[in-house]
Amino acid sequence: MTAPLITLTGGPWNGTRIPDLDKVVIRIGIATAWENGRPKVGALVGNAIYEPGPDRARAFFVGNEWDGVCAAIIPADESIEGEEWKL
Repeated sequence: MTAPLITLTGGPWNGTRIPDLDKVVIRIGIATAWENGRPKVGALVGNAIYEPGPDRARAFFVGNEWDGVCAAIIPADESIEGEEWKL
């Protein structure tokens, strides 16, 4: 069974339809610059926050939550300073 879709209203993801996973708050990744579908190194990154309406047909934009600056893109099969990164 597939999840019903919910439409994001307002904010950077306005009009986007995503599966409704029955969450109280929806967080969608944002960045000030993108490259090949990923945040660009040096871009501000964070989450756009949405809250679903009572009928769960739409989720409404609350605001952006900025986490910091993208320092590097780490491929899943590489290591940094001897540490293994596994997803």
